[in-house]
Amino acid sequence: MKLSERLRTICSYVPEGSAAVDVGCDHAYVPIELVKEGTCPCAVASDIRTGPLQSAAANIAREGLSECIRTVVCDGVPADLPELISSAGGTGLPLTLITAGMGGLMMLQILDNADTGLFSFYVASPQKDARLFRKGLAARRFSIIRETMLEENGKYYPVILAERKNEGTRVLSYDEALLGPCLLKEKSPVFLRYLERRRRILEEILRSVPDSREERRSEARKELEAISRALGK
Repeated sequence: MKLSERLRTICSYVPEGSAAVDVGCDHAYVPIELVKEGTCPCAVASDIRTGPLQSAAANIAREGLSECIRTVVCDGVPADLPELISSAGGTGLPLTLITAGMGGLMMLQILDNADTGLFSFYVASPQKDARLFRKGLAARRFSIIRETMLEENGKYYPVILAERKNEGTRVLSYDEALLGPCLLKEKSPVFLRYLERRRRILEEILRSVPDSREERRSEARKELEAISRALGK
């Protein structure tokens, strides 16, 4: 089983010794990798689609991991998650929620529809609405402690690790929510390439969008100013 760079990075962000809860697991490659490598003693893999989940169960069985990875057809976090974790041998372990391949607003909705207090960590790779996702994490008492930017097949994806804090969660500035507080500090080569690409897109928007669409132009200018600050331009 060969994982993409994005999935490998997601696995590397999951805290060792936690139980993984992969929502929208597709073929369960991430839970399988986490348990096989010893990062997680057990996992729960959920997906709303029956077909991929059947494939996931077959993959799990092929690896001999059916006793420690539970599968469930579910739109989000299973209501009986504590029981599923317990049956897989994970009683008392901190829980890590994992979501990827969907928008940031949907990821926040998944968190809101669950018992948020169940999760100690959240590993996520939003495909869009990353600013709203980061802002929403802070509002839900999750603090971003690690983040990277990946380039895969011509697209850029953030991978975020957030930890739940009972108190002291800092409100993110606009720039931090838009671009990621950790990414702004580290400024990796991939992140800088993303900023340059996004800057060109925004400049084209300002050239092509008519003055009558002032709200769109204002949004583009605000984002462009934040990117210019990050680039030191």
